[in-house]
Amino acid sequence: MKIAVSAFVLPQGEGASKAGVGRHIIHTLATIASLDLGHEYDIYLPDRFPRPPEWDASPWVRWHP
Repeated sequence: MKIAVSAFVLPQGEGASKAGVGRHIIHTLATIASLDLGHEYDIYLPDRFPRPPEWDASPWVRWHP
């Protein structure tokens, strides 16, 4: 199954506060990136969100700024 995720409410920039909804979204995205559940994901992020390098190792996830 193909799944699209809009994560535009994520905090932007290196010093941005990551609490509440932003922290939950980051945890969810990290879980998606680490578990191959047999789905393909297109995840849309804010332009300046600092994506962790380990997220890029997931061939089932495509990241879109």
